[in-house]
Amino acid sequence: MLDINRGFREICDLSPQCRFADCKHLREPDCAVKTAVDDELISARRYESYKRLISTSRKFADRFRSP
Repeated sequence: MLDINRGFREICDLSPQCRFADCKHLREPDCAVKTAVDDELISARRYESYKRLISTSRKFADRFRSP
């Protein structure tokens, strides 16, 4: 997921401000990225793209892990 974050500079820049160092910016409390989306500092559309990429990458990873 780190590689996906790199494609979203605004998310990368805010990541260090999250409560948890391993924050995925999806459901974690005190997430600086989600707060920035709520405050319209990050585009909601861009955040949705980020979430879709995370979801897609997880699906592919699961597919290749399954026997």
